[in-house]
Amino acid sequence: MQSYHECCIIYVALFSSNNVDRKAEFRVVQAVAFGDFLLERPVAQAADVGIGVVSSKDRKTSVEVARAFLKRLRARNPVLHLEPYRSWMSARWHRRLL
Repeated sequence: MQSYHECCIIYVALFSSNNVDRKAEFRVVQAVAFGDFLLERPVAQAADVGIGVVSSKDRKTSVEVARAFLKRLRARNPVLHLEPYRSWMSARWHRRLL
């Protein structure tokens, strides 16, 4: 199983390549990892990652748009818990991924 940090690196690459693709349905505008895994001690829970997404077509952000994109990403890796970005996520101990 991959470590949290390896998974974060994989997702950063995925977000970046997605944002370069002009045909991509969504754009990732914010990505923040937060939680106890950043403290470098053993944890049993998945690391949390908040992801801000906008539609490439109309550049609008909506909860439905974010959830649809995140649902596809979740299937790739169970080590990270992906959820729509909220401003409080950046107020906690966090690492910017994008």
